[in-house]
Amino acid sequence: QQQQPEQQQQQQQQQKQGLAATSESVDAICANTCPTANDGHCDDGRTLRDGGQLPVLVKCDLGSDCADCGPWRPKSQPQWLKNGGAPIHHLHSRGAEVRLRQTAHKVADSLNFSFAYTHPEKDLGVSMEMDHEGLVEPLLSKVFYKIFKGGCVSEDGSRALFVDVGSNFGWFSVMAAHLGCRVIAFEPVPHFRAFLEFNVDINDLRHLVDVRSNAVSVTAGEEMKMVVPKGGIWGTAGVGGLSVDFNDKEGVEEIMVHSVVLDDSILEDVLLMKVDVEGWEFSVFRAAQKMLPRVRNIIMEYSP
Repeated sequence: QQQQPEQQQQQQQQQKQGLAATSESVDAICANTCPTANDGHCDDGRTLRDGGQLPVLVKCDLGSDCADCGPWRPKSQPQWLKNGGAPIHHLHSRGAEVRLRQTAHKVADSLNFSFAYTHPEKDLGVSMEMDHEGLVEPLLSKVFYKIFKGGCVSEDGSRALFVDVGSNFGWFSVMAAHLGCRVIAFEPVPHFRAFLEFNVDINDLRHLVDVRSNAVSVTAGEEMKMVVPKGGIWGTAGVGGLSVDFNDKEGVEEIMVHSVVLDDSILEDVLLMKVDVEGWEFSVFRAAQKMLPRVRNIIMEYSP
């Protein structure tokens, strides 16, 4: 019993260093369950690792096109594998095209990772930016990059925490983990979260990123209605549809999600917190009063 606090301290230190928090081994994933498996072409996106700025279509989940791509060996077990619901399969079941390309070197040469998005005519926000420019929100990305580059990894090897409230497809979460931060990413919209999960895994960053499916609000444990546009700018999705264009011809869908509060969810120091919740900012911050003194930087989009 006297050793228990030491063991807990050691576990916390391992988590800060981005080490696996579980002792279970991660086996290579090798299946041919993808509809295009065994066609002589690798369709799970890993061919992008050889470079190239042009997008490719992703037709298979990682590890499901083994005959053409080889086994997939993640550093830690994929979250979707534990919970069910492979991300690419989920997106294709919704009729969503999945494109993947390398980031353009417009922020920094060291900012080089793969990023998945959908057809730019379907999503006029993140997907259009990524397809045309190879990056998302370039001016803001420079600010994020400066914070992450100087603060993600300390001299002792410990990793700072980035909290992403409203992660969308995961642009800033992947950037943070790519530069060495640990990440807690909240994204309640299932198909946005599928892009986020795939983006984490295609860049082999699962050991650093904790994806959570809740909406962040002022009260924990509530069921909340989110309104998600089917066209236009997907990123305007939010609680109650406060920023959604209801006149868009593609229409909207409504989903129910469970809420959490930041004071219960984040119990340690935070290098940077990003909040992008389309009009729900007040509710997020109202239940974060205990946490906020531990946050060094906050970047948020305010929607009055």
